[in-house]
Amino acid sequence: MWIEKVKAIYSRTNGTFPGRWFWLLIGLGLIIYSQALMHQRDLVSEVNPLLEAWNLSFRLDIVNIQNFGTAIPFLVIGGILSAFSISPYWCKQENQVQKTKYRGISNAAHLLPHLIISILLFTFLIFKLWHHEYTSILPWLWIFTLSLLTYMLYRYEKSVGANISPKITRVDLLWLTGLFLAGLVLGSFALQDIPNIMIPDEGTFWGTGRDIANGEHKPAFFDFGVYTFPVASSIFQGVVMRLFGVDMWGWRFASVLAGTFTVIPLYLLAKEWFDRRVAIMAVLFMLSNPYYLSFTRMGYNNSQSLFP
Repeated sequence: MWIEKVKAIYSRTNGTFPGRWFWLLIGLGLIIYSQALMHQRDLVSEVNPLLEAWNLSFRLDIVNIQNFGTAIPFLVIGGILSAFSISPYWCKQENQVQKTKYRGISNAAHLLPHLIISILLFTFLIFKLWHHEYTSILPWLWIFTLSLLTYMLYRYEKSVGANISPKITRVDLLWLTGLFLAGLVLGSFALQDIPNIMIPDEGTFWGTGRDIANGEHKPAFFDFGVYTFPVASSIFQGVVMRLFGVDMWGWRFASVLAGTFTVIPLYLLAKEWFDRRVAIMAVLFMLSNPYYLSFTRMGYNNSQSLFP
C-alpha cells in the first residue's frame, strides 16, 4: 500500500529532517504538480461528462476542464498537508497546545448546533445558486449564515482564552493614517485628466452612476447592474458622486476611494503575519502597482473587490 510506503519514507527522514518540513515539501510538491496538470493543453485523463456539465451549468468557461478535474484532488491534498505543516501540532510546547486545544473543544461543544445549522443553510443556499433560483430572502440568509459562523468562532476563541485582536498601537494608527492619505493623494492626482480617454465599457458605468447620483435611477440594492454586476457597485459610485461632484473626477474618485480602503486590512494582515516593516512595504507595493493604479483611476468597479 502507498500509505505504508509514505510511512516508511517519513520514519527514515524524521531523525534528520523535521516532520513539519517533510509534510510541507510533500504538500508543495502536490500543489506544483496540480498546477502543471492544469496548464497541460492535452488531456491527461479520460473525458468525464460530469465535468463538462459543470463547466456549462456554472459558466466556468474553463478551456481544459478535464485537466482541472484531475488536478483538483492533488491541489486539495497539497493544501491540507501544507496547512498541517504549520499547525500548532509541531510547536515545542506541544503538550500545552494539545491541552488547550482539547479544553477548547470540550468548552465549545455547545456550539455544535450552530455549526450544523450553518452548514445546512450554506448547503441550501449553494443548491439554490446552482439551480439559478433567486428570491429576495436569499441575501438575508447569506448574511444570517455568515453572522452565525462569526458568532460561533467568537465564542470558541473566548472558550480557549485566545486573544486575536489586531493590537493597534499609536504608531500603527499614525502609519495607517499616513499610508491611507498617501494612497488618496497618489490615486487622485490629476484624476480629471489621467487617463485622458474613456474605454467603451466605462460609458455604461458612468451613465448608471450619474443617473443614481442625480436621483433619476433608483434601483433595488440587490438588483442587477451594469453587465449583470451587482448594482450596489454603481450605487456606491452614485453616493460618492453626490458627495464629491457629478463629474468625471467624482466618478473616478469612487474607484480611488474603494481601492485605498484596502490599505487598512492589508497593513493589519501583513503586520499580524510578519511585522510593521513588512506591513508598510506591502502597502507601498500595492499603492505603486501599475495594475492597481490603472484600475483605481478608471470608472470600472474592479477596485471595489480589493477591500473585501
